[in-house]
Amino acid sequence: MREARGSTRAHGGGWPGSGSNAPSLAAGVLAAAGAFSAFGQSCPLTLDGWLGPAGGGGRVSLVERPLPGCGGATWNCTRDETGATIRFANSVGVAVSGSGTGALVFALGRVSRPGGPSNEPRIFAFTRDRGEPVWSSPVTSPSLDSWSSPVLDPCNSTVIVCSGRVVAAFDRATGAPRWQRQLTRVIVNASPVVTSDLGPRNRLFVTDFNGGGTSGRLYCINVDPFDATANPYQPGDIVWSRVIGGTSGNSPAYDAGVAYVATNGRFFTPPAPSEPGSILAFPATATGTPEPLWTFTNVLDLGFYGGVSVRREADGVPMVYAASYNFAFTGALASSNLVKVDGSCGQLVWSVACGRTSTIPVPLPGGRVLVSEGVRGEFGSAAALSLYEDTGGSAELLWNTAEATWTDLNGNQIVEEGEYKPMGGWTMQPVVSQFGGASRAVVGLIPGGAGEQTEELLVVDLGKGPLDPNFVVTETHGPGNPAALAGTVLYSTGEHGLHAFGATMPDLDLNADGMVTVDDLYSWEQGLGDTDVNRDGVTDTEDRGWVASAVRAPGVPKSEGL
Repeated sequence: MREARGSTRAHGGGWPGSGSNAPSLAAGVLAAAGAFSAFGQSCPLTLDGWLGPAGGGGRVSLVERPLPGCGGATWNCTRDETGATIRFANSVGVAVSGSGTGALVFALGRVSRPGGPSNEPRIFAFTRDRGEPVWSSPVTSPSLDSWSSPVLDPCNSTVIVCSGRVVAAFDRATGAPRWQRQLTRVIVNASPVVTSDLGPRNRLFVTDFNGGGTSGRLYCINVDPFDATANPYQPGDIVWSRVIGGTSGNSPAYDAGVAYVATNGRFFTPPAPSEPGSILAFPATATGTPEPLWTFTNVLDLGFYGGVSVRREADGVPMVYAASYNFAFTGALASSNLVKVDGSCGQLVWSVACGRTSTIPVPLPGGRVLVSEGVRGEFGSAAALSLYEDTGGSAELLWNTAEATWTDLNGNQIVEEGEYKPMGGWTMQPVVSQFGGASRAVVGLIPGGAGEQTEELLVVDLGKGPLDPNFVVTETHGPGNPAALAGTVLYSTGEHGLHAFGATMPDLDLNADGMVTVDDLYSWEQGLGDTDVNRDGVTDTEDRGWVASAVRAPGVPKSEGL
């Protein structure tokens, strides 16, 4: 029996993160720093890395550090360690290990080496500060142009790639294969999430592809070393898998012992009726195939074709956000819906109309939600950023960049290419920086045609409206795929290679003593060293802000690898 739309079904066992024992934000920070959490001992994490799509396990895509100027790249790399030209994958993000000795950036792409396979898919590693290629390893060819992104397992020093039917882990420092697991079906557009607070029983969660059916699975895979008592699984072993419904691009999220995942339901395929998508919560510590802790069914007859984000509110209760994709191509700019669901029980908080998307919503402090949505040149849809206001039990659209900048040049009342300012789009995950009272988003622009590569990266000021002449802060040609903001540097791939923007750790070491300390801030104040640390051609208060931010930021190493 199908559940009523908007309903939930709870199962026994309780919610691991609910009630008075729910972990606080402070507890989460301590866990990230290597302390004990309610779910086991966490591994030491460097807080200035970027673990994978939308940043970390909760996939919130928000950082509290300044966003570098993106007018000129600090460095740009287009070739691998053999000198072969890399064609980076469209809509695929990068992962970044914490700064210090051996800090690397990981990206997916293809190369044609002399004497080697043509257009071979590989994962590439580059030095974080200078963009020098270090190693690359072949990966299984992605299915259906999948944009699954690499993800770091910080506890076991591996980088993990989901491609074809294979989940593969590579040694972070050398690229040597560590383990791999073949799944029942291929993985399309879904990226895994890896826990770091369940040691010695950390797990990876990922979905396979069954976009036209109802037999897609969520997999729970062990990533920690074998222990006969504490963890009787080898790395790569499937602890359990479970049918959850139609799946395509459904990247799971993780928060405090719970894995959250969306489904796309079943698209209308006569004679079978369509079914709306769902969001489900599962206990991450289960050793047998679990029942969901709760199931939410979308209030519209639409499926979710992307991931979910999880953000805790002031009272510690997690809220889950997801946005749907309407394949009927009706409803123009607002054909789909954005939902907020209570992560402790699965009850709907609100649903609001939005553009079709497979990106992950970005919930912001103060009750706003940013979504990159829409396609280009299709029945009134448009590539745009939209900002929504959470008013408690409901939400409303504040602005949509396509609608705000649209001029109906031919009078047909349809939003078309050339009539609005395009940005973002249904596969372009935005990243938001909030620092020093400024709130800025960086997002790429989906390509305009088949076979084209991403090559536009925009920074916008969320404190201004789309019609403000200063709304678009910078627009850079070359990169544009989903960005990573790690420490003081932003990374993004595109048609013209892997780009880095901002001040690297050596740039911030103004007194050249091998450390970044308050002495470097004093050096900046006295005009000593190269004070244009963000390399934008001007020495100003923004440069001072970078140095001050690096000095006081948690997790930024003060001495390693400079």
